[in-house]
Formats: sequence, structure tokens, C-alpha cells
Amino acid sequence: MRRFCVSKRMIGRKPTLSLESAASKPRLIGEAIRITEGFVSGYIFPPEFEFRDFMIVYLKRGSLSGKKNGVATHYEAPSLIMIQPDNSYEFTSSSKGVEATTVSFSPSFTERLNLIKRFGLNDIFISNPSLTLDAEMVEQLERYINQLLLLGRNPKNPFLEEALLHLTLCVFYSVGYHVYQIEQVSRSQQIVDEYLQLVNIHGATEHYIPFYADKLHLSPKYLQNVVKKVTGRTAYSWLEDVITNYAKQLLTENKMTVQQISMYLNFRNQSYFTAFFKRVTSLTPSEYRLQHKS
Repeated sequence: MRRFCVSKRMIGRKPTLSLESAASKPRLIGEAIRITEGFVSGYIFPPEFEFRDFMIVYLKRGSLSGKKNGVATHYEAPSLIMIQPDNSYEFTSSSKGVEATTVSFSPSFTERLNLIKRFGLNDIFISNPSLTLDAEMVEQLERYINQLLLLGRNPKNPFLEEALLHLTLCVFYSVGYHVYQIEQVSRSQQIVDEYLQLVNIHGATEHYIPFYADKLHLSPKYLQNVVKKVTGRTAYSWLEDVITNYAKQLLTENKMTVQQISMYLNFRNQSYFTAFFKRVTSLTPSEYRLQHKS
């Protein structure tokens, strides 16, 4: 079984590992990139260690658990794991049949990529130790690895490193867009959750979308577009449900007159309330009260 060689240099008393120091050399793509299959199952790690190289790990099958900088992590395929230099890792367990491909970048090539500044990778991976991949991203990563191997067949190509650089940047632009989409979906869901919470609190008396948009520091149009996209319903339909439920409750559980209820629910007058209620329930407030009289 292949093992990593531990370098003499120690960082914080943790062994420092590099694919360059592996006893069994990975496949070299010029002087810039090294590709290794079986990242997990093919190596035995010290209990805790730091990598010297910048790497990405495409986890194809299985799962992996451990710690990154002392924080528990769990990786499920298909996912992309990023290993940054001088970060501490500990892999404690893996499922059977783990398959992964590791792409390791030389320090000089990493410097030219400038991924940390270009894509804000620190911000992306602080809270997310890995990215779950959709089918499109899986296809792009596999194509990228195959193209690397194809370019590696001609090591004397004077433009090899430039080709590798632009090919790798292209993949990370795709990764960046993938992250952007995830963040947009997450932010949209957050907006909807906050909107529905506000509607439940204020819906009895606040009947207009601009009130909620102002609370969320959004334009009414943007709020309505997000709610419609995420829920499939209009923002006002959710508000309408809350108003109607309040009205039904007051009509069946309270001795207030219809006029008093319309005032309590902040309608302009009883006629507006009656028209609203009939449009939603097909009954006037008085008819609804009569049908649900105990």
C-alpha cells in the first residue's frame, strides 16, 4: 500500500505532507500539476497532518469523515473538496468503495492561479468544507481531468503551462458560478422565510406588499419576484391567506360585528372587507358566520 512520506519540516508539530513526496509518484502534467487516483483508500495518513500543496479532490463515490482545523467535517460524493496549504486535516473514517481523484498544483502554479483573491475561496470554504456537485459540474470536472491528461502527453509543448493555467481557471470560473447559484438559492429561501414570518406577525393589519419589502430592505417588485420563484405563489396570496384566517377566526370565535372586525383588520370600511372576504371564500362575512355558528 502506498504511503505519504512525511517531510522533515514541521508546522505546529504536525507532519507536513505533499503529493510530491509520495513514495509512488502521481501522474505529472508538466511541472505544474500532479494527478493521483484513490486519494483516500490509496494512502495511510498520520493521525493529523498539514498539506504543503494546494489541491482539489473530486470525490466520485463514497463518503469521508474527519476534521479540518479541528472542526468536524463530512464529505459525501459527488463533491469537490479543497485542501489549502498549511491547513490541518484529520481523516478518521471512510465508506467502502471510496473513489476520488486528487489534482495537486505546484506552489508557483498556485501563485499564478491566484484563486484565493480571484474567487474568494477562503470565504467559500470556511463554512463549507466541500461543494456538493450537480450533474453538470461532475461532467465539467471529469472533462477537465481528462483534458489535463491529454495535455500531459506532450510535456515538450512550450505552451503547456499557459494551456494548463487557462484550462484550470476556466474550471474555477465554473465552480465560482456554481457557488453563486447555491448562494442565490439560499438567499432567496431566506427572503421567503423572513417574509412569511413577517406576514404571520403583521398580516392582520398590514395588507400591502411595500410594508414587508421595506422591512426586508428590498424593492416590492424584487420581493414579489423572489416569492413567486421560490414558492410558485404570489406574495399577496400568502398575505391573503393570513388575512382570511384571521377574519374566519374572528367571525366564529368573537361577538364583534362585521363592521368592528373590518376595522380591527384595518380595512378601509366594511364594504371593502366584505368584497375581499367574498372574493376569497365565495361567502360574505355574515354568510360565513351563519354557516359556522355553533
